[in-house]
Amino acid sequence: GTAETQMRYIAKDNEAALFWAEHGVGYVVSGGTDRDRLTQVARLVYDQTEKSGG
Repeated sequence: GTAETQMRYIAKDNEAALFWAEHGVGYVVSGGTDRDRLTQVARLVYDQTEKSGG
């Protein structure tokens, strides 16, 4: 990853999402408002996309 990659969190009512963009591609992981769980899933997605070249 790069220093510019920053995940952002947004929540409303019972829904939340983490989103980020890198290499011209936008990513969103959404679900319930458990921020720790969303972060865990988002990091797994991020790690997999980095391994495959983004």
